Amino acid sequence: MTKKSVYQCVLDGSNVITHMRKGDDGIKAPNIVVPRFESAIAFFKSIGVDCKFFLDDATLQQAKKGKRPLVGDITTLQSLIDQNDVVIIKHDGTMAMFAITNEIPIVTNDQFKDWISGENTSKGTKDISSEDWKKLQEQNIGFKFAKDSNKFTLTKQIQSKLKSTRKATSKTPEDSNYLERIRQRLESLDDRTKNQTKKITEIENAVINLGNLFEDFATSGTNSNSSALIPCKFEDEFGQSHLCLLGKNLHIWQDGKWIEIAIGGNTKLLV
Repeated sequence: MTKKSVYQCVLDGSNVITHMRKGDDGIKAPNIVVPRFESAIAFFKSIGVDCKFFLDDATLQQAKKGKRPLVGDITTLQSLIDQNDVVIIKHDGTMAMFAITNEIPIVTNDQFKDWISGENTSKGTKDISSEDWKKLQEQNIGFKFAKDSNKFTLTKQIQSKLKSTRKATSKTPEDSNYLERIRQRLESLDDRTKNQTKKITEIENAVINLGNLFEDFATSGTNSNSSALIPCKFEDEFGQSHLCLLGKNLHIWQDGKWIEIAIGGNTKLLV
């Protein structure tokens, strides 16, 4: 079997799904409990551990042919096998070789005593020595179920693998005033934005006012002695600016009236 380093452990499905239970006659016998296998598969997915699932063909056939009491139904069991790429094996040697090749532990409560002692042999285990079996047994991770429950848990934690090898580049600033400085900069930017908006508004108003001045001047009935009027700005002795029209004389809009200032002399009120 090809090495797949993505896996972090192997699950002995037959060991999980088989459970000694009392029958109607009060005698304990091995039952095939589908919800236990389903719970184990869900457990590894919930903790983010990639586990390779194995199930003995003998166990599957016993469930299909009713040779052992079945808790759950065969349809659910087959769906679990199909949807989770469960490997159906003829003997534990296939599962053991996968674990050895990938250097990962087997999740099982089986002690492999027959394999270690050499009493149980098969063609598929000829390359696995008693020492290999013993080493596997020492590395095994056990499991348990709560009393009268099918909720699967491990006796020892498995470190879930990192989903990404890229390290985060962000780090907490050492300066405790870091966030305060950011807040102040944002406030300063906000103030500058408001100031620019105010200036734009003032310019828009000045343009509107200038347009109104032209309109008022044109409709005021005042006859200008100027053939051409030029918009300009006039600053008085008090430092105040006024929008004006410059022709032969200077026309200033003030207090709702036009004031014409003769550039060469007298000033008179325009009505």
